[in-house]
Amino acid sequence: MARNKKRKKIKVSPFLSSEKNVELKGGTEAQLIIYNGNEFIEDEQYTASKLRPFDLTKAVHWINLHSLKDLGLIEKTGRHFNLETITLDKIIDLNQRPKMEEFESYMYLSLKTLWVNHENDIETEQISFALGRGFLLTFQEKDADLFDEVRERLRSNKGIVRTKRAGYLLYLLLDAIVDNYIQATSFLDDQIELVSNAVIRDKHEDALLEIEELKAELITVKRNLSPLRDVVTSLHNGDSEILLADTVRFIGGIKDQIISILEEVESQRQILEGLTNIHLTNLNNRMNEVMKVLTVISSLFIPLTFLAGIYGMNFEYIPELSWRYSYFALLGVMALVVIAMVLYFRQKKWF
Repeated sequence: MARNKKRKKIKVSPFLSSEKNVELKGGTEAQLIIYNGNEFIEDEQYTASKLRPFDLTKAVHWINLHSLKDLGLIEKTGRHFNLETITLDKIIDLNQRPKMEEFESYMYLSLKTLWVNHENDIETEQISFALGRGFLLTFQEKDADLFDEVRERLRSNKGIVRTKRAGYLLYLLLDAIVDNYIQATSFLDDQIELVSNAVIRDKHEDALLEIEELKAELITVKRNLSPLRDVVTSLHNGDSEILLADTVRFIGGIKDQIISILEEVESQRQILEGLTNIHLTNLNNRMNEVMKVLTVISSLFIPLTFLAGIYGMNFEYIPELSWRYSYFALLGVMALVVIAMVLYFRQKKWF
């Protein structure tokens, strides 16, 4: 008897759908920048309707999208620069690992970046790049522009950026992304120092919770930065005709920065492990102090309980039972026993 096997659902590319993709109402925030050594054009309200044949040999064309929701804009932009459907699918896939792939006329990169938001939390974002001869397309997951400094360099013609090709622009954007990792690790370093001071002074009851939260953020940094290192290493060691040799040597500097950041993250992780041990030791010490006090109190009452037990027995003939001052004498003996035990404990430095 044949068994009914469950068929695996095949994901269909939205860019192969028979339905025509349309732009969202209001459009997606995007910019178009065209520049060379003598010319700079910036359009902050870029839409697919503004696409036209670009002369990629005379100027660099940079199109940056701040959202992946407008499939129509992504498709029209990608088709205009001859991006393959598989690349378009990867651009909108937010669950893929960072990677670098080279096609006949362009190079595709996908990576994760992060930054510290206004709530002092680390926020992550996927960014995809399509680098071709004379153009660079960037697709950001969120409306969080991380490239203002690069745009300002282009506007003011600062440095050599407008004399270089699109590969150098990619280098600047990667450098900006790595700078965000540096800022994030600096922020975590400050947080670790605050927690460290509290733990060492033993004045923070919830230190363990904060330590674990910082560990989780370090894991986030490392999980996103390690694949970025692999992508940058592939760029640096590759032999691509699209990424010129004079740009590759700049990429090597980014690789060294990433390695330094990863070493810093590992150092911070070890510091947090040490703080965890110190905090647990402090908790044990406090518990030991409490147990010591309780033990001393219990020890003081043991002989008193013994004496009270003896004179509380219901026998008719007990020494001093009929003596007029026996009650006060017994209290005095109890007091002397307590004083003697306290002096003995102090001599032994038990408290």
